Amino acid sequence: MFGSVSEGAVPEVRKTRRERQAETRQQVVTAARELFLTRGYHGTTLSAVVEAAGFTKGAVYSNFASKAELALAVVEEIERENVEKLAGAFQGASDPAERAKLLTLWGETILSDTAALRLRAELSFAAMDDPALAETIRHKSRNVRASVAAMLRGIDHSERFQLDVPVLADALTALANGVGMQRLGDPDFDVQAFVLAAGVLTGMPLSGEVPDAS
Repeated sequence: MFGSVSEGAVPEVRKTRRERQAETRQQVVTAARELFLTRGYHGTTLSAVVEAAGFTKGAVYSNFASKAELALAVVEEIERENVEKLAGAFQGASDPAERAKLLTLWGETILSDTAALRLRAELSFAAMDDPALAETIRHKSRNVRASVAAMLRGIDHSERFQLDVPVLADALTALANGVGMQRLGDPDFDVQAFVLAAGVLTGMPLSGEVPDAS
């Protein structure tokens, strides 16, 4: 019969308006990420993002009120991925030597991503003359540290931490940001500064004996 679903066919599930909006937003962020990381914050325009994403200006502006807001969404996505990868490095091995390899790989990959580091730096400098942007960055930074804290709470040997979890999350985030900025200016800066300090702060040294928590 005309219009009936053939036997074995899966009926098409229509997306809700919210699902379509979320999909459009993600596609815009994906297009913007490529441009921001290639051209930098100041070298990217919303018009270029509109063209790359293949949407109308209205579709882009309905999701992001400004270039800064869109760039922050890109940075937020990158930070979320970085925290997930850091969790994998911490939790991926119990052997100190293997953990050192995983953390070093994380550092060499994440803390050497000059395009992402540059984007964060450009946004931070732009925020110096934009109080609203500065407040948004502070809010998102707190969210990142909260995500790091949640990751730390999931580590098996959290009783060995040398600091309370919220303070440790702040310390690790600041350490990673600091080493990243050093690498931005000096690509030869050794990421072991992060790797070894992270091991000490988490009470899980990357060589030798694990200290007694007592």
